[in-house]
Amino acid sequence: MTIITSQRSVGDGSTTFNGY
Repeated sequence: MTIITSQRSVGDGSTTFNGY
C-alpha cells in the first residue's frame, strides 16, 4: 500500500493513507 498523500502524520512512506 503505497498511497502518498500531502498529509504525512506518521511519515512512514509505505503506510501513508490519508495522513495515517
